[in-house]
Amino acid sequence: MNPSGRAVVLHTRVGSCIIPLVSFRRVARGEAASAPLFPLVPGVTG
Repeated sequence: MNPSGRAVVLHTRVGSCIIPLVSFRRVARGEAASAPLFPLVPGVTG
């Protein structure tokens, strides 16, 4: 979870992305097949 509690942060070797929490929950429950990924810019904190 990110500090605002509205997104899931995904860290990989290639980089980091955030997934909106609503979309993540839909995928986890099987209601959706995919969720949007938004890349995080390295070194920038929000």
